[in-house]
Amino acid sequence: MLSELPVCPCINLFPGHDPHIILYAIMAHANCLFVGSSVLDKWRDADAVCFDVDSTVCLDEGIDELANFCGAGKAAAEWTAKAMIETVPFEDALAARLSLIKPHLSQVADCLVKRPPRISHGRNLIKKLKTNSTDVFLVSGGFRQMIKERCHSVS
Repeated sequence: MLSELPVCPCINLFPGHDPHIILYAIMAHANCLFVGSSVLDKWRDADAVCFDVDSTVCLDEGIDELANFCGAGKAAAEWTAKAMIETVPFEDALAARLSLIKPHLSQVADCLVKRPPRISHGRNLIKKLKTNSTDVFLVSGGFRQMIKERCHSVS
């Protein structure tokens, strides 16, 4: 049951900070000394950990990569920025970006081949978590066709 899953410890330990930034910082620097032992203990003790895919596990926003590939990069990136700082609801920003991009499945497939996802150093953290028998879940509001490829890249 979702309510039984532990909340990502970085969100609890750093109240008032953007969880995406904290998650990325911890993932990118998981082997560095500045990550406190209490944070590492939380990671080790967790039964399950969830990570956002775009701009966390992957260095890029998938929809922005697709928009660049389809020639609508700048306009779509402006909508992504608005959604990330919550000046526009996610659904509205997604609809606006899709109307700019007008993607086809063949374009998504071509984009993945020509611009494969850039995976963060979080891959190492995910491997360590899995070695510790911790369930790892990747969460995204993105497109399954793009997320599936990224999940395979991280596994």
